Order: sequence, then structure tokens, then C-alpha cells
Amino acid sequence: VLGEKVNVEVIMMSSEIRQAMPRLFYLQNTAIELFFKDHTSVFFNFHTGGQRGRDEIYRRLCKNLRLPFKISPTRRLQESGIVSQWKRGEISNFQYLMHVNTIAGRTYNDVSQYPVFPWVIHDFTSKTLDLRNPGIYRDLSKPMGALNPDRLEAIDERFENPLPDVPPFHYGSHYSSPGIVNYFLVRVEPYATLALAQQGGRFDLPDRLFDSVQKAWHLSYTQLSDVKELIPEFFCNARFLRNSNRLRLGVKQNGEAVGDVVLPPWAKGCPERFVRLHRQALESPIVSRRLHLWIDLIFGASQKGHRAEDAKNLFYYLTYPGQVDVSLITEPKTREATLAQISSFGQTPSQVFTTPHPEKDAAAIMTQQAQQSSLKLPFVMPPHYGSVNVFKVNRRKRVCGLAVNALGSLCIVTETDILRITEKKNKKGEEEEEGKKKQNKRDLTTPRKNDDDNDDDNDEN
Repeated sequence: VLGEKVNVEVIMMSSEIRQAMPRLFYLQNTAIELFFKDHTSVFFNFHTGGQRGRDEIYRRLCKNLRLPFKISPTRRLQESGIVSQWKRGEISNFQYLMHVNTIAGRTYNDVSQYPVFPWVIHDFTSKTLDLRNPGIYRDLSKPMGALNPDRLEAIDERFENPLPDVPPFHYGSHYSSPGIVNYFLVRVEPYATLALAQQGGRFDLPDRLFDSVQKAWHLSYTQLSDVKELIPEFFCNARFLRNSNRLRLGVKQNGEAVGDVVLPPWAKGCPERFVRLHRQALESPIVSRRLHLWIDLIFGASQKGHRAEDAKNLFYYLTYPGQVDVSLITEPKTREATLAQISSFGQTPSQVFTTPHPEKDAAAIMTQQAQQSSLKLPFVMPPHYGSVNVFKVNRRKRVCGLAVNALGSLCIVTETDILRITEKKNKKGEEEEEGKKKQNKRDLTTPRKNDDDNDDDNDEN
């Protein structure tokens, strides 16, 4: 029954847990996230017992699993050695940002604490993208709200005239919130369902949906209430740019239906190309030389305090951890309003750097520049290749993965066989193959080079 409390028993193999980390929930120290060897994770919030109860559970868990007991994200980061690895160029900018996000408490398991990534370029109108041109890149030393001088005047005025009984702030909105995550990911589940719930059972107005990368940048650059940053998917997963589920997102005032996201001209209409070039921009030497400045703003020394004030980087006080203890609020309406503010309007990550972040080594940047052209992600199947129902390979055999044979053909690899995926044949050829199949039913065998009969048989399967 909806709303009814139930007891749930969770059983998991302790040998499969590789890490456990304390987490915030509604900016309260009451949660734990477990990470498993299969690269999945689960998020638990212990709403009774407060921080003391959570810490005791976490301590016992670490003792039983022989995991390091660390409460402080700063200490965890220092002992991980990940900063030195990034400085030496041993891991990519994307990998490093994911590590920092995770240690700072950002997680895919909570849309109010989703991983944060930066806008790295602002050229979404050109037909070609020259990654060697410094003019296409965003200034990573400034927060989104401070990039536009015209908007900054209004932001400074707000800071100089604070609300009664509220600490001064530059921005009433935030760069990361459930609304922003659902805005970007509205075309894929479970975020489509979350977006519907957020809007009372229907999608937002079509003109306000995410339907253009250029439009999203323009809003973040010009609107006083919009200072959003990006999410990891912009650099690794093109799926969110397509309306593959054919959701009815509505028709805009200009008569255009909202479907796939409109990409910059340099993406040539291909989401995979957009993500690949966008990722190359993130990994470029120009971004590598300045990325530490953006990390200072989001996770580090310029996140709060006097440095944040000087950087025009202060947000509404209830977005920061440690500003309010919800358990001490006894008045129901005040408690409800506080929780709504925390859950819906953005949460600042835990601060993991208290001193300015070090720069990336110059030698690592030079090496990175020489290797940049080798980036080949993500992969997209050419349009003239057909899909294959792998369950028709053989129901008694497991599909182990994909491979490319010596002839350059993409193959499905089972425990004993290799099924080639070949180009679609014309209708006449398909009819001929169907006739051969009816006359000679044979089990699928491993295709041999220059064996046309076997190849044709495999093509049919």
C-alpha cells in the first residue's frame, strides 16, 4: 500500500563489497554507500539514530569487512594518492573528476547529489570545432554565474543587499539539483519518471525542456536564476541525447515537436560524435592547465569562506553541509520547508580540498597533447549494419562478448562459437538465403576465412 511502512531485509555477500563510504542525506550525516566488485553500489540512509548511530554501523561494517575506517573525505582523498596520479597524467581528467566527485559524496544513487562536471567549451554554433583554439573554451577560474559581466552586476547587487537573518549569497539557485539532472536526462529512465513526478504527472512545458545544447548553454550563461553545470553523461554516454523511448514531450510554441536533442553543427547530427569531441575538449591541454581552478570552486578552497566571496561563488546557506541539523527542528512546517529546500534546490558537495589545488605537471600535459588523437570513444554501430537477436544464436550457450576478427568483421562471441554480424543483404539475397536455410538446416558453426557457405549460414542466424 502506498505510504505504508514495511520492514525490508537486505542480504548481500560481504566478500563482494570492495568499499564503504559515509554519506550525507538531506545534508545530514546519516547514510552509507556500499561499492561492490561488479562496479555496482547501494545507498542506505539510517533515519533513526542520527550521525552517532550511522557512525557506529559504519565502524562495525568496516571492522567486519576489514575496510579502512575514514569519516573525513579530505583524509580519504589524501591517502588515496589520486591527486598525484592525475598530476603525473596517469589518469584522465574524466577519471579524476569522477574520483573527486565520489570522495566528495556525489553519487548516481541520489539525484540531489549527482556528480558534477563543468561546461568546458562555449562554441555550440560553429560548423567545425578546433580544439587547439583557446577562444572556444570556458573560463574555468570563474563559476558559471560570474562568466557574464552583464549578469554579474545583478549578482553583486544581490550580495550587497542580503535578506534579513540570512547570510549574504551570490546565487539563490544552484549548479546541481534534482531539477537539473532530470532536465538533462528526461529522455531516459528512471529520470523520465522522476521528471513526471516532479511536475505532477506531466512533463514540463515543451519550451522549457532540454532540447538544444546551444540553448542550454545560453540559458546558463545569461539567466539570473540559471547557473547549472553539466553531468558526466555529456562526456561518456550519448544515449540521453536521443528520444529512443519516443516520449511525447510536446510541441513548442513555434510548432516544432520536442524529440532528439538538437546538437551543435560540428556534431553533424551524431550524438556519439558530439560526446567524443566534447570528451576530447575535456581532455585537451587547454582544459588540463586550468581544471584545478574549477575544482577549487566546486570541491576546494574557493568553495566557501572568504575565497568563495572573492570568487563570486557563494550560494544560499542551506545548500552547504553542516548549516542546519534537521533533527533539532521541532515545528513541522519549518522542518518540511527546510527538507524541501535541501532536497530540491541543490546541495554543495563536501569540501575535500582546504588549500588551492595543485596544477597538472607540464610534462603530463605535453604527453597528453601528443596522445589526444588516440581517443576513440564512444563507439557507434555503422547504419548499414543490422541488429542481431543474440538469443537465436543458441539458447543453451552464453554470449561472452563482442570481438573483431582478422577480416575486420564485428562478431558475437559465445562459449563455443563466433557469430559474424555482416552487412544487410538485399531482399532477393535474403529470399535466397531463406531457401537455403529451409533445405539445409545446420547448427551454427565457427565461420572460417574464405568459407562462403558457412558465412552465409551464419549471416542468416
